[in-house]
Amino acid sequence: VRAGRSADAQRLEERLLNPPPYTRGRNIVWRARMLAVQEQRRDAVRTLEQAYNAGLGFGLWLHRDLDLASLRGYPALEEFVRLRE
Repeated sequence: VRAGRSADAQRLEERLLNPPPYTRGRNIVWRARMLAVQEQRRDAVRTLEQAYNAGLGFGLWLHRDLDLASLRGYPALEEFVRLRE
């Protein structure tokens, strides 16, 4: 996505939508990262919620992940984190 290779990004997203079993949301968080890099913040937060609901554990990485930088200070993300503290 960052390199502007939209065809490659689209193929990756299609693979992430059909993950192998037992990924516990890891495939979903990669989609959230892609959306955040594209500054689609609302969709990125919704996708992070899906990852959480699929079993992905959150921690400090959520605040340090450079791909999620566009979400820092975003009220929807702050609310999402607050509700899970």
